[in-house]
Amino acid sequence: YGAPLEIAYCPLITEQVERMLGWAGAARAAAGYHGGFLYAYATKANFAEEVVRTALAAGAHYETSATADVLIAHHLWRQGVLSERRYMFCNGSKEDSYIDAIVSLREAGFERVVPILDDLDELDAYLERCNAPLLLGVRERHFADVVNPAHPGGERFGLTQQEIAIAARRLAGTPHRLVVYHAMVGSQLEDMDGWMARLERSAAAYCQLRQQVPTLRAFNFGGGMPTSAYALDFEFDYQSFLTRLMETMAAVCAEHGVPQPDIIGEFGRYTVANHSLYLLEVGTTKSAQATGGEPWYLLNSSLMVTLPDTLIVEDQQFIVLPLDRWEQPAQGVRLGGRRTCDSDDM
Repeated sequence: YGAPLEIAYCPLITEQVERMLGWAGAARAAAGYHGGFLYAYATKANFAEEVVRTALAAGAHYETSATADVLIAHHLWRQGVLSERRYMFCNGSKEDSYIDAIVSLREAGFERVVPILDDLDELDAYLERCNAPLLLGVRERHFADVVNPAHPGGERFGLTQQEIAIAARRLAGTPHRLVVYHAMVGSQLEDMDGWMARLERSAAAYCQLRQQVPTLRAFNFGGGMPTSAYALDFEFDYQSFLTRLMETMAAVCAEHGVPQPDIIGEFGRYTVANHSLYLLEVGTTKSAQATGGEPWYLLNSSLMVTLPDTLIVEDQQFIVLPLDRWEQPAQGVRLGGRRTCDSDDM
């Protein structure tokens, strides 16, 4: 086929899902946790049909972030690929088409679609448009003092605690039920202590809401599970994290006198980041103009087209390994696309 060539090996997706479910089972036993554990695949990480189908077959539930995700899921449900026993958690800020797709899926008979409210206008739309009873969730908007200081305007997603209380009051007495509390900290989180400190605060907020809303039954700790795809020396104790999460959740629930909820995790990059690779071809080399400078390795492709993440994701390293000439001494090089003359294509 020539280069660049993408190679995907879907059995690695199955392994990732099954490993996490195994760690969660061991964590439940170690913590004596009473609630269940749900693994949701965040399809925004990769919505290719073979990827989604593999994740679902391995036991994953569904998580969406856009209109197209729900339309794809609707087709997969019609085809029997998406089981009615799986939940679909619909996150993100939702335009009319996204809301309409959710309502259409629910009224077609898929009962386990769970829109996660991101603002009160979204709730208005469901109350107006959806005749079938809905399962709903709320996403918390973290307090300003714990938000990344690089985002001085605060978080752009979620409801404040005051808005969550309003949503709960408005749903009381309707056929719709509030069932999920969604907490989201970040992505590629490797600081376990910092992550747990944030989640403990969210767990307390869940319990306070549960005292007022008896239908609430699940705590979604969000995404953020780190992956080994970006570093050869990566280490993270997944089972210890899940054990601490369940122990913390159990303790906070006991303190507030509420039942232990099911725990939901959303796994995007963790699910798919390792299952594929690109083969690139060095077409020619050019020496540096400065004495002792790193030579140019010019690729028979364009990094801007083939691997845009390497250029636009700040502070993220990507693993690049040679396939031949391992007997040669290692040296620093600059990779550049040969198919454009754009100064950013490097």
